Amino acid sequence: MDDPPKLEWFYVDQNNESKGPYAERDIDALFRANDISTSTPVWKEGMQDWEPLGKQQQFIDNLAEDDIQIVLQSQPVQKLIQPEEPSNPEDPAILM
Repeated sequence: MDDPPKLEWFYVDQNNESKGPYAERDIDALFRANDISTSTPVWKEGMQDWEPLGKQQQFIDNLAEDDIQIVLQSQPVQKLIQPEEPSNPEDPAILM
């Protein structure tokens, strides 16, 4: 059986109030819902002080991977078509 996620993250909301504790996946979800941003102060035990969410490597890594997947899924892949080489470059019909 999987262990429950650690509730260790806190953040400061727009009213300057501390919220938490939350699991890492919940902080990710709050970010994706635009409830918090990369500038939102976060903290967990072991950190000396509150720091912006955008400076926390585990969140940056998770977001970077997801952003790449979103871009790959949303961008149509275009096949590059190379122009055909004329079979006979001296042919006057091709030069016109």
